[in-house]
Amino acid sequence: MPFDQQPLEAWATIAACGEAFVSTGLPRWSARADLAWRWFHGDNDRSLALANAATGRCCDGLTPRGVNTNVGAESVLAFHLAYHAMDDLFWQAGITEKAGLIDADLQTRPVAAAHTQ
Repeated sequence: MPFDQQPLEAWATIAACGEAFVSTGLPRWSARADLAWRWFHGDNDRSLALANAATGRCCDGLTPRGVNTNVGAESVLAFHLAYHAMDDLFWQAGITEKAGLIDADLQTRPVAAAHTQ
């Protein structure tokens, strides 16, 4: 796959595969959506995770040198939309599993707020 790779592309792939699955019912579309979801978590050309389901954060992309560690709104939204697309289309229906990922609240919050009582 060419570089730079961005979260928006993975989300768009999941959305397209979801539409194809709904239209055809063919399991290959759920498998391809699952592969695009796993891209966020390190099943990519660099074997590096870009997203964290526990925090909802997502880095801006994958470059030939590694992860672009900026965390922009577009990337975070793409990750959240991808999560909800997978949940709505495949996970709730039991078509694919969450691949051992935690079911986390995907709203980002500052680290300090996470540790206050």
